[in-house]
This record gives sequence, C-alpha cells and structure tokens, in this order.
Amino acid sequence: MFKMKFSDISILENKISVVIPDSKTRIQRAFVITDVEWIDIIKQYINLRNGIESDRLFLQIRHGKITKQPFGHNSLAQFPKKIANYLELNDSATFTGHCFRRTAATLLSNSGADILQLKRLGGWKSNAVAEGYVETSISGQTKIASRYA
Repeated sequence: MFKMKFSDISILENKISVVIPDSKTRIQRAFVITDVEWIDIIKQYINLRNGIESDRLFLQIRHGKITKQPFGHNSLAQFPKKIANYLELNDSATFTGHCFRRTAATLLSNSGADILQLKRLGGWKSNAVAEGYVETSISGQTKIASRYA
C-alpha cells in the first residue's frame, strides 16, 4: 500500500476504481469502491491534498496538515495498532499491518463473495490459505442463515 500512487485510483461519479500495482506476491490487484460513505472520505482526502505535488497516494500529516512526505512501510504497519488503541480494544499491540489483509478477506467473505473471488483479491492459490484469512463473524453467519431461512 505504501507504494501506491495517486494515479492508481480513478474517481468516477458513483465509484472509485483502485489498482494495487505492487503486492507481496508481485501480482497487481484491482477493486472498486461503491459505498457512498467511503467515496466521500476518499474525495475529502483528495481535497486536503490540493496543491501538494507528490505522486504517492498516502502522505503523512504533521500538525494537522498533509505534507509531501509519503508514508513508509513501518508507518502504515502501525495503523491497525493505533486504531485498536483508539477503539480501546484488548491486546492492541497484536494488531499489525497484516490486519488489513484479514479484514479485507473477512469483509469480502461477509459480503457474499465466493472462494474464487476471495483467492483472486488476496492472491492466494490454496482454498485453505484463503479461508484462514477469514474471521468468523456474527454478521456473516446471519447473512448465510437468512438465505436459507
């Protein structure tokens, strides 16, 4: 994520297309954001960047202002821990950058994606590895149960 460039996102009227060009497995990945709330958040971030000349997507914030300094690997890896601290979750030190992959896999699975879609987005070849990234959630179980009720 820290290598992503501003040109890796395309903002359209009712969706945002995102390309992750360089992943751990060296396979480019792409996805689309259609949730209105997330689209608004991304547009607000882009507005805050106005006037800053940098091709990197994720820039650091100092004293309430965005700088030209891009986020590095270690800075991004600390975000899950910071989020866990903010939410006052237990064992916040165990939240690492890898949480982004687990959360994405779980959200995708909960939204009804099949194993093939999950493997493609995560870059996994094995069903077992892909399934290992998906956390069990009440909302996911409820969706499945309601389909067959």
